[in-house]
Amino acid sequence: MASGTDTRGEVPGLQSVAMHLACTRFGLTVAEALAGTTVHAARALGLAGEAGVIAPGARADLVVWDADHPAQLVYWVGLDPVAAVVKRGRFVIG
Repeated sequence: MASGTDTRGEVPGLQSVAMHLACTRFGLTVAEALAGTTVHAARALGLAGEAGVIAPGARADLVVWDADHPAQLVYWVGLDPVAAVVKRGRFVIG
């Protein structure tokens, strides 16, 4: 299952909303919700191997969260736990 928002990453904190809904409304585990907002979402958009993963040859677009465990993101609805943002391998925040 792919999940996400239509903001293209322009509104901080919305990935946690997508994960929250996936876990609380659809019964996904935290690992399934995280995969749904990353690797599965990229595949649904035709970007498998290019986005949604941390791997050689991928875009290197990623967000670093100030969280001890991904499960925290499920409960931080609307908050912005972003510590850093990397776009095409370069830090743009943090």
